[in-house]
Amino acid sequence: MSRAGMVFFALANVGHLFFPVSPAYAIPSPELVIGSLSSLSQLVAIGSAMLGGAASVVAGRTLLRGGRTDRGSRLGWKVSLGLLLFGLVAVALNAYQLINYRSERAARLEATLLRPALMPGVAALDPEVKELSFSQQQKHPLGITTEESQKLLD
Repeated sequence: MSRAGMVFFALANVGHLFFPVSPAYAIPSPELVIGSLSSLSQLVAIGSAMLGGAASVVAGRTLLRGGRTDRGSRLGWKVSLGLLLFGLVAVALNAYQLINYRSERAARLEATLLRPALMPGVAALDPEVKELSFSQQQKHPLGITTEESQKLLD
C-alpha cells in the first residue's frame, strides 16, 4: 500500500470516531430471494418424501403380515390417505389457478383487441370502429404481409 493510501485509511478510521456511522440496510437481491424460496421448497419436498417413505414402509409391513393391522399401521394408512388427499387438493387448486389465470388473460387481451380504435388527442369519430386481430388483418382485402411492406419500402 502506498503512503497516500495509508494516510487516507488512517484518516477514514479516525473520522469514524467523530462521525459515527449508522448501519446500512440493504434490499436483498432477487437472486437471494429466489434462492431462499427454492431452498425452502426443497425442504418441503424432502419432508414430504420422508413422510411418504414412512407411509410406504408401514403399508409394506402390513402387506407382509398378510393384511393384519395394528394401531400403528392404521395410523400410517390414515396419514398416507391424508397426504394423498392433500396432494390431490393441491393439484386441483393449482389447475384451478392456471385455468383462472388463462381465462383472465384471454379476456384482458380480447378487451384490448376489441376496444374502439383511438388516436392520441383525437376524439373517436365512430365508436363502432374496432381494431382487427392479426389474422383478420391478413385476410382483409387491403391487408399486406410484412414481406410486401418491405418491398414497398425498398
